[in-house]
Amino acid sequence: MTTVALNSSVPAVVVAGYIAQDVIIQSESDPTREDFSRGRVTFAVGGSGANVAAWLAWTGAAVELVGVTGADAHADALIGDFEATGATATVARALRAPVVASVIDAGGDRHLVLDAGGPFNNVPFPLPHRRPAWLHIPGFLLYRDDLQQQTLALAANVRPTAPISVDLSSGYLIRTLGGSKILSLLSEVAPETVIMNEDEAEAMAKSCQPEQLAPRVVIHRGAKASRVYTAVGWFETSAGIRKDLRPLDATGAGDAFAAGYIAGIMRGMGEPAAIEFGHILAQIVITMPGGQPPLHDILDLARTGLSNSPP
Repeated sequence: MTTVALNSSVPAVVVAGYIAQDVIIQSESDPTREDFSRGRVTFAVGGSGANVAAWLAWTGAAVELVGVTGADAHADALIGDFEATGATATVARALRAPVVASVIDAGGDRHLVLDAGGPFNNVPFPLPHRRPAWLHIPGFLLYRDDLQQQTLALAANVRPTAPISVDLSSGYLIRTLGGSKILSLLSEVAPETVIMNEDEAEAMAKSCQPEQLAPRVVIHRGAKASRVYTAVGWFETSAGIRKDLRPLDATGAGDAFAAGYIAGIMRGMGEPAAIEFGHILAQIVITMPGGQPPLHDILDLARTGLSNSPP
């Protein structure tokens, strides 16, 4: 087995993932019922791992995305835009980058259409250039047949030296694959932390209790208080996302939450403060199209809260 390449003494959060093209279509009507609709189309860097990595960089964390993307000139631009966030991309390149179209109708309902790109079956992930201080894995990678083995290999390489978190990513895919399959994959990864939303928790509940998934389990529930399981048992946080916020686009909300939570834990925050920071980042991302952070500091409150939090 290959081992992690320690090309830098500076540790970093390593995020597994792919760099994709996000296309966000905001319609003034319901495009599924009408043959013409006015609206706004936004193109952005996407992919769950790329979103988490970019938000981690936005908090000031050293972060490296390890995974894949396309080999065409269009992917060149995606990599450049991604690295403009301050994160580093260490990616193998082949065929086409994934494309995710998010269609948002006038009522705020979102419909996702995925062009998976690749396929990447024979494309091994590069080794991280930075020493991993934490590895985060979006569940989407474990659920894709052409990325699953590379992701498991990366986890096996990192596991002896750094904690691992997994975001379950999709209630729909959990129901499609079955909870027993998810449990099998998690047993191979052996994460210290599993992060999921309420729908994903309900999907897994048919196969196991949440506390069976990992030593630490975080269930974020939108505007409701998050639930957390640790060695001392279950507890709820004081609040979730602000109830008075009207989301523009929910794309990447879970990714931003995961990034804020990981950043908080790595800075020595307690569970409640780290989850609150995750909620802050999620609140930012849902007010704009796409899942990436702003390239300018529209809310210094987030960083101020992180820097001033007690250890």
